Amino acid sequence: MPIYEYRCAKCGYECDSIFPIGRARKSVRCQGCNGRAVRVYSAPAIQFKGSGFYNTDYRQKKHHGAKEDQPTPQETKEKADAGKGSTSK
Repeated sequence: MPIYEYRCAKCGYECDSIFPIGRARKSVRCQGCNGRAVRVYSAPAIQFKGSGFYNTDYRQKKHHGAKEDQPTPQETKEKADAGKGSTSK
């Protein structure tokens, strides 16, 4: 369940409350002065775990010395088929 932050309009006291998603209240009672504490919106806490998302989301670069102009199997087949039809008797 997410943690929601609240700040009192009177005394400035800040508190955290846990509510199920979609059930957070717009305001709660202040624990300091018993006034009205309104919800404060802030950036969520995100933590990336593992070897890193960038390792899996981006293609690996070609290694030096790799053949860049190597034809695909489809191109090889098309070239062979074209050669069969052009032979004359």
